[in-house]
Order: sequence, then structure tokens, then C-alpha cells
Amino acid sequence: MRSRRRVVIAIVPSLVLNVLVHSGHAWEEGAHTLITSDAVRMLPDPLRAKLQGELASVWTAGVIESAEGYDRLYLGALRGTAPDGAGADAALERFARRAEGMLTAGESLRDVVFVLGKAARIIQDLNVPLHTVWGETVEEHGAYERRAYFHDWPDRGQGYRGFHLVESYECFAFETARRSYGLVSFALWHTPPRRVIKETWDHAVNDTINLWLSIFYRSLGAEKSRDLYAIPSPLEEIGHASSCQRPTTPAR
Repeated sequence: MRSRRRVVIAIVPSLVLNVLVHSGHAWEEGAHTLITSDAVRMLPDPLRAKLQGELASVWTAGVIESAEGYDRLYLGALRGTAPDGAGADAALERFARRAEGMLTAGESLRDVVFVLGKAARIIQDLNVPLHTVWGETVEEHGAYERRAYFHDWPDRGQGYRGFHLVESYECFAFETARRSYGLVSFALWHTPPRRVIKETWDHAVNDTINLWLSIFYRSLGAEKSRDLYAIPSPLEEIGHASSCQRPTTPAR
């Protein structure tokens, strides 16, 4: 994976004990592109047609652009003490609101789609368990990312579960992180269970769809988003304020 990582080295009498990852991307560029492609296939026809056409290269550029610095949300620590926050919740809110504003102002869909890609990158990374904890080693991180690919979505028991409207983008980030946080111990296995990789991939696809449709729905309104892009009424809301509460139990 091509990314720059800041590291902290703990030294005891000239012995390097550990190298801890502060920031990194648990899914490589190819994985982000595949997840987003799976999401695009599930969009309503008018929107899918646009994003599978000439705009495909635009959202791809947004998705693969580095999210370092705001791709994590620390809910616990494997080693040491996690710093307060990590920026993913605020960053998701910022990019989603920017896209909303651009749509409301009637800006070019091409420009909007690039921002959508950047927002998608963040919510996808939060579906990776190791992006919710502080202190995993480079080796642990690498062992997971090398295996965290799933090429056969949707598999049995998976698929798009319908449009769920995001109430708060920041709380949606917390909601997503809390869900993947519960899988941290499995992600640290030498060979992470295929079940976990499939589950997080499935959630990442659905979260990307819900994020994008929510941005269109909230900025254009129910009627216009339906008329222009065939976006249906939401089944229910997600990303509630209660989701912003941090867990009280350790990751492992």
C-alpha cells in the first residue's frame, strides 16, 4: 500500500519494542475503487448511469485520494493511550456538507462527484476495525490489509438493504466506527476470518450508498431528488445523536 505513515518507536535500553501505526489506510486504492463500484451498481438508474459513465473517473479520483489525517476515529487503544479524536467524524461532516452546498447551488455534477468520492473514502475506512483503535503495529495492519478484499459482493446474505437517510454525518461516522470496533480482535488474527472481511465489505458498500443518497436527498429535497435521480423515500434514518457516544468497553 502506498501511504506515508507516522510512527512512534518505544525504546527500552537500546531495544526497539514496537512500531505503532498512527495513520494508514486499511484498504488500498484498489479496494476502495471496488467497494465504490459495488455501491454505484446499486444506485437508482438515472444516478447510476451518470456515475458509470464519464464521471466514473471523477469519483475514482476522489476515492483514491489520500485520507491520511482524517481516516480514523479512536474508540480504544491496543497499546498506549489514544489521543482525543482522530478527525474522521468532522471530516465526513465537512465533505458531506460541502457536497450538499454544491448541489444546492447548482454547481457542476462533475465537481460534486469528486467530493462525494472523498466522503466515501472516509466512511469506507471507518468500516475497517483497525481504524477505530490506537496502537496496532505495522505488521498487524499490513496482515489485515493484504487480505481485506472481497471480489464477489453480494454473496449469500449480503446485498443492498435499501435507502437509509443519514440524520447526522458526524454521528454516522461514530455509528460506523462502533460497529467495526467490535471486530477488532478478529482483525488482529494472523489470518482474519473471511466472515469479518465479507461483513465489513458489505457494510462499506451499503454505507457508501446511504451516504451519497442522503447528500442528494437532503440538498435537493424529496421531490427533486426523486424527479432527477429516482431516489426513493428513505426506509428509516440512521446516524442518530445517540450513535455519537463512545463505547465503555475495551477493544480486546
